[in-house]
Amino acid sequence: MCWRILRIEGDGSIKIILAKEDLCDTIPSSDTESALINNTGTVVYGYDSNSKADYINYSGGLYSTLKSWYITSGLEDKKMQLKNEKWCLGGNNNYRYNFSTGTLLTDITSSEYYYAAGKRLYGIGVEKNATFKCSSEEDSINDYIGTISADEIVYAGGAANSINKTFFLNDNAQSSYWSLSRSNFNGHDNVLYMINNGYLDSNPVSPYRYCVRPAVTLATGTQISGGNGTISNP
Repeated sequence: MCWRILRIEGDGSIKIILAKEDLCDTIPSSDTESALINNTGTVVYGYDSNSKADYINYSGGLYSTLKSWYITSGLEDKKMQLKNEKWCLGGNNNYRYNFSTGTLLTDITSSEYYYAAGKRLYGIGVEKNATFKCSSEEDSINDYIGTISADEIVYAGGAANSINKTFFLNDNAQSSYWSLSRSNFNGHDNVLYMINNGYLDSNPVSPYRYCVRPAVTLATGTQISGGNGTISNP
C-alpha cells in the first residue's frame, strides 16, 4: 500500500492516509434517501429520529466500512505498530452555532445551525481557522482506523469555496471523499467532504455516494525498514 503523511503528532506518532482512492462505493444499497426519511439509522453516518448524525451508535455505514477494510487489508494484524487514535467528529449536539454570527445558540430548538467544525471551517460571517485540537464541542471516538478530518484537509491545502488542484490530497483524485467532520444541520445533518478539485464542501450523507480514504496512525517508535522517502526509494 502507498500512504502519505498527514501530520506528526505531539507524541511522535505519525498519522498517514491511503494515497490512492479507495472504498468509493461505500454506502450499502439500502442506504437511500428513503432510509433517511424513514429514520432507519442505516445511512452512512447513521441518523437518529430527528435526522441528526447519530454518533452514539457509530457502528454503521462509513465506520463499519472502514473497520471491515481494516480487517481484510491485514492491518489488524499490525495493530502493535498502530496507535489507538482519537478521531474527532466535528460536532456535539450540546454546542450549536448561529448560521450568520457563529455565536453559541441558547435555543436548542433552532432548525438551522452550525456544529463546531462547520462554524470553524465553513461558516458564513465567522473566522475560518483550522485546528487539530478536539474540544468538548466535538464528539470523538477512539480506534485504530478512521479517516481524515476537515481540519486536516484545510491544513493540507483545501478550503471552503476555493478550488486548489495542486496539493497532495488531490493527487490523482477522480472522486470526492468524505471527512469525519460534522458541518451543520438544516433539516438533516451535513458532513464536510472534499471535491476532487480541492474544494471543501458540505452535503448530507444520504443519498450522496462519495469515497472514503482510510487513515491510521503509526505508533511512536515504529521502525522504518528502509527507503528515504523519495519516489525512486519510498
